[in-house]
Amino acid sequence: MRKVCLFLIVVFLLGCFSGCLQLKELINGPIENDDGTLSDWMKEEILEAYKKQYNIEYSKDIWEYESHIRYYGTENGYVFLYENTGMCALGELRVGGRVFNSNYVFVITVYKDGKFMKLEDAFEQGLVTKSTIAKIWEVHQEYETR
Repeated sequence: MRKVCLFLIVVFLLGCFSGCLQLKELINGPIENDDGTLSDWMKEEILEAYKKQYNIEYSKDIWEYESHIRYYGTENGYVFLYENTGMCALGELRVGGRVFNSNYVFVITVYKDGKFMKLEDAFEQGLVTKSTIAKIWEVHQEYETR
């Protein structure tokens, strides 16, 4: 009986470590609110990750403007974000057969488990599919044509 209990505890802990995002969602709630916006706890986690990975500290109100950082959706635990540099210049990104344009120099990043990577790198590594790129492109077009 002790071996069975120990085995179940080990399986449970391995499940927790392999599914940290799911555990965070169980504790904090979903990544995305019912209205399609990013949850407050995930916003805070992302801002903390910016500080750690890039040594950039944004204030919490950065999310209110949607001009510098925009939330483009979540799929398979990956959070997609648009970030512009503030430089007014025509920006272009080609990935997955789609062309993203903006009036700013920009990057679309993929966030998961405390780390960021460029969308094109995530696509090349097979972490993001063409259908996901198409969804992100649709959201991007909505913002850019406002």
